[in-house]
Amino acid sequence: MQIKDNNAFLMAMESGSRIEIHAQDAQKSSFTELSTTANAGANTIRVASETGWEVGDRIAIASSDYDGDQAEKARIDAISAEGRKLHLDQPLKYMHNVQY
Repeated sequence: MQIKDNNAFLMAMESGSRIEIHAQDAQKSSFTELSTTANAGANTIRVASETGWEVGDRIAIASSDYDGDQAEKARIDAISAEGRKLHLDQPLKYMHNVQY
């Protein structure tokens, strides 16, 4: 990764520490978890809770593998009525497992 335009983040924490990242819009959740595994090639994901996210929002999907490069970015194209099924603008390149 090339560091430019302030796109880098460096963090050091001790055991027992916690970091929180919050969305600029307080009506939206900053993060949620997947409720089902998202397979490579899928263009929908199911999330554990309603987030307040909207069509057009950009999201990051964390890697569930040891390879951190399997994190992905996508734009939300559609959201189900209950707000927990998100249709993405592109298919996922990697599988993202539900973490228990």
